[in-house]
Amino acid sequence: MKKKSSEKNQGDFLVISSDNILKSDIALFLEPSDYHIKYINEGEIILEKIDEEQPDLILLDTNWHIGDSYGLCHKLKTNKFSKNIPIILFGDFKEEDKLSSCLGKDANDFIATPLKKLELLTRVKMQLALYFANRDNQRLVLNEAYHTAAIKVIKEGFVVHDKSDKIVSANEAAANILGLTYNQLLGKDSFDPRWKALHEDGSPFTPEEHPSMISLRKCISVNDVIMN
Repeated sequence: MKKKSSEKNQGDFLVISSDNILKSDIALFLEPSDYHIKYINEGEIILEKIDEEQPDLILLDTNWHIGDSYGLCHKLKTNKFSKNIPIILFGDFKEEDKLSSCLGKDANDFIATPLKKLELLTRVKMQLALYFANRDNQRLVLNEAYHTAAIKVIKEGFVVHDKSDKIVSANEAAANILGLTYNQLLGKDSFDPRWKALHEDGSPFTPEEHPSMISLRKCISVNDVIMN
């Protein structure tokens, strides 16, 4: 998606509606909050447009005159490119049975028309917060899986510590060097009594001079240290 040039852009929305009054209200209520909004009404290219744009939120008018809004909502939630994008429905919701079957399964929320500014802003912010949190969490999971897979194939001993110096990951080479299994390594720190980190002269590293602690404490890379 082509993002708005302003760094203040708080989210990209796609509005699907044939109601000019509704679209005008959405623009009036949301654009001052630095949301980037695009409008679409051509039924046959909607799925293609969403695949191309990848918005952060879809606002769908159930009184859309071009096609079946509830059917489109279901298609969006079963499309691999749009299934995770939150959808808010707008309408008078006279067909409560359709709304009931759509909510929870396909749509994430609904707002009755005519729109009220505070309600619209509140629900939009909530859906965006949930969407961004879920997206960021998925990225963290993927990054963790990537790094875990990467260190396992490194031939040298490789140990990952958290900010409290506890071991949270390691590869097979490190486990072999330290004489423990992978599971036995987890949760231990650099000063576990099972091993000692020694200088070349045989003297032990103190917590203040241990490379991992220096790196964690100062957020710097520590290189060319010989340890036994």
